[in-house]
Amino acid sequence: MLKKPPFPVAEKERNLVVLQPGGESYIFAFSFGALVFFNVKNEKKVAGSFRKYAHAVIPKLIREDYSVAIGNETDAVTFDEVRIKEFSLDKLILIATVLAQSVSVEHIENVVETVLHKFERINLNLERESKLRVRGSDLIKILGTTNLILQQILSRLSLLDKPDITWDSPELETLFGHMRKMYELDDRFRAVEFKLDSIQDNSKALLSILQTRRSERLEIIIVALILIEVVLFVYELFR
Repeated sequence: MLKKPPFPVAEKERNLVVLQPGGESYIFAFSFGALVFFNVKNEKKVAGSFRKYAHAVIPKLIREDYSVAIGNETDAVTFDEVRIKEFSLDKLILIATVLAQSVSVEHIENVVETVLHKFERINLNLERESKLRVRGSDLIKILGTTNLILQQILSRLSLLDKPDITWDSPELETLFGHMRKMYELDDRFRAVEFKLDSIQDNSKALLSILQTRRSERLEIIIVALILIEVVLFVYELFR
């Protein structure tokens, strides 16, 4: 997580550090690169102070706004806001977790769509020209990317796990469940998983084609060398 965070630490959770710039302002910094701000002014300037902690540059930053209304009779989740009965850091952590996961899944969805478009072009060339215009090293790189994405989803994003703070609180568990349903995290995860499986199957099939063609070329080269040896042998006999 963060080394020497730029603001005081209010709480630490698995994959999460909660920072408190002042008053009832909070920054939720997740290990998978997402930041969630609550009641923070000058968000862009504050976000800039976290750039030095980034391990990689994301070409397109994804932003999502969601309101939190405090003082409702019961907790409720709607399309554009979540209403909670009273201020609760635990509830804010749950809300921030779902928002961070949603933004991170959107980033993964974008990466997966980019790879799918590459395969679309490859398959179109294969259909139209019967030519496979891709290198084996590129396919192996794609396989590595998909495996890494799956690992991040399962381990770092913890999309299949409930936060620890929901274990002993039915109220928090209910709120978390409603938030997940609102953002369709389970459905989006299954869609991403299906696409990743399709990419892996496609990569393996194309690698198999490349290996078959490479074997055929080697066989042709071997046959050609044998023919050359035979021709040279016959030439020597009748010279």
